[in-house]
Amino acid sequence: MIVVHPAETERANRHKLGSTFLFVMCVVAAVTVLSGRNAWVLSGLGFLILLAVVMVIAVAPVAGLYASVFFALISDAVTIPWFPFIKNFSGQESIMYLTRALVISPFDVVLGATLVSWLFRVAGTPHARPQRASLTVPVLVFTAFVGVGYLRGLSTGANVRVALTEGRALFYLPIVYILVINLCGRRELRGLMWTAAAAVGINAVVALWYLSTLSEERLTQREDLGQHSAAVSYSVVLLLLAALWMYRGSSRVARWATVALAVPITVALIASQRRASMIGLGVTVTLLIVSLLWRDRRRFWKVWPVFAIAALGYCAAFWNSTSSIAIGAQGVKSVIAPDQVTSKDASSDAYRVYENIDLNYTIRQSPVLGLGFGKPFYRPIALPAITQFPLSDYVAHNSILWMWVKVGFFGFFTMMWLFAVSIRDGIRRIVAESDPTHAAVLMAFVGYIISFAIFTFVDISWDPSSVLMLAVALATVTMPSPRPATAAVLDR
Repeated sequence: MIVVHPAETERANRHKLGSTFLFVMCVVAAVTVLSGRNAWVLSGLGFLILLAVVMVIAVAPVAGLYASVFFALISDAVTIPWFPFIKNFSGQESIMYLTRALVISPFDVVLGATLVSWLFRVAGTPHARPQRASLTVPVLVFTAFVGVGYLRGLSTGANVRVALTEGRALFYLPIVYILVINLCGRRELRGLMWTAAAAVGINAVVALWYLSTLSEERLTQREDLGQHSAAVSYSVVLLLLAALWMYRGSSRVARWATVALAVPITVALIASQRRASMIGLGVTVTLLIVSLLWRDRRRFWKVWPVFAIAALGYCAAFWNSTSSIAIGAQGVKSVIAPDQVTSKDASSDAYRVYENIDLNYTIRQSPVLGLGFGKPFYRPIALPAITQFPLSDYVAHNSILWMWVKVGFFGFFTMMWLFAVSIRDGIRRIVAESDPTHAAVLMAFVGYIISFAIFTFVDISWDPSSVLMLAVALATVTMPSPRPATAAVLDR
C-alpha cells in the first residue's frame, strides 16, 4: 500500500497549477501577437490577469465575487473606454478585443468560472445542498419573466444583437444572488463592501484625472462625468462613511479608510451632476439617522436637529444657484418645484416627460406580456434629439417603466416586490444587528437598493455593474444570519 503525504499532494497540485498557468500564458501570448493590435502588451497583460483570476477561482470560488465587484466598479465607458472587464471581446475600443463575433466579456468568463467552480465543489461535497434565502424564489421568478421577454421579442422580429445588449445583464442577477448566499459569511460580505468601496474610490480618482485632461471647450459642453450609474456607487460609499461614524463601536480602521476614500468620491459625485443620486443620498442618510431611534436614541436627538438645519440651510443657500456644489439643492427643487428649475434641467426633464408618455402608450399596447427585448418602444410623441445614445430607441431613461415594456406586468410586479421586500428585511436586520460595523455594512447595502430604485425612475440603470451590486445587496440583506453551511464546508 502506497501512502501519499498531504504535503506531497499539495506540492504536486501546485506544480500542475504552475505548469497549466505557463502553458496557457504561452497560448495567450500567441493569440495576442496574432491579433495584430498595436497595444499588444496591454492586451496580453489583460488576458494574463484574466487567466490568473480564473485559476484562483478554481481553488477558491469566492475570489470570483471579489474580482467581479472590483473590476466591474472600476469600469467606466466614458473615463476609461479601453478598460475591458464589462466590454465584450467584440468591442474594438477594448484592449482585449478579439473578434466582432465574440459577444461575451471577461465579466462573463469570471462569473461563469465562479459558478462552475462552486457547482463542482457542491457536487464533490457529501450532503452539501445549495442554500436559499427569502428572495431566492422571487429572483428566479423575475429571471423567468426576463426569459419570457426574450422569447416574446425574438418571436416577433426583434433585433437579436440589440436584445442581447439591452437585457443580458439581468441574467447576472440570479447567478450572483445565489453565489453570494452560498459562498459568503459575515467576513466575506464585509470584504465585498470594502472591495466595492476601494474600487469606487479608484473609479473616482480616474474620473477626476479624466476631467483634468478635458479642454476648455469640452469642459463647458460637459453635462456629467463618467457613466450615470457610477454616481449611485459614489453616494453609497459616502453613506457607509456616515454609518460607520454614526454607529458607536464600529471599526476605527474602517472609519478612517473610508474618510480617505470620501475625498475624491465627494468631488467626483459633485462633478457628475446627477440629481437622482443626490436625492438618493439624501433619502438614505435620512433613513440612517432614523435608524438611530432604535440603535442609539440619545445620539438620534443630537444628530437629527443638526442634520435638518444643515439640509434646510443648504437648500435655501443654493436654491437658485447654478454652481456644481448646488446639485443637491437642484435635485430637491426638481422634485418639489419643477417649474423653477434651470432651462438646462427643464430641457432634460421635458425629454423624460415625453419619453414617459411614449412608454405608457407602449405599455397599453401589450400590458400583460410586454413588447419584449430587442424591439423599440413606440413613439406617438417624437422625442427631441438631445441624446447620442445609440440604443435610445430601445432603452428608456425611466428604467421602471422600461422594465414593464420589456417583460410585461408580472415581471414588473416581481421587480417591485424585490425592491420592497429587500428594503423591509434590510431595515429589520439593521435594527436587530448587534455588531455596529456589520450594521453599517447592512445600511450601505440597503442604501444601494434604495438609491438604485430611485435612480431607475429617471435614468438608464440596468447595466452589468449596477446589476452586480444590486444582486450582492439583495443577497446581503435577505440571506440567513448564520454562516451558510456549504460556505463553511467549501472554504476548508
